[in-house]
Amino acid sequence: MQAQGYLAAWAVGLRTRDATQSDVEQALAERAIVRTHFMRNTVHLVPAADLRWMLQFVAPRIRKMIDSIGRAGRPCPRLPPFP
Repeated sequence: MQAQGYLAAWAVGLRTRDATQSDVEQALAERAIVRTHFMRNTVHLVPAADLRWMLQFVAPRIRKMIDSIGRAGRPCPRLPPFP
């Protein structure tokens, strides 16, 4: 979910059954929930356990976009494969 500001933690609490503010803060502190900007330069809160498959899902599109931008009319060097 979008996480531009700290109120995103409140949004997580609203979408999680029986979560308290301290539960959400603890999950963020323990990195069970992470802030990332893997899509559209928008900051999201994502379960850490799901981040890898989400990155693998969007990586081909991001690579295509980077390659199409290029530098000085030349394609960008190929990015290494995502593990």
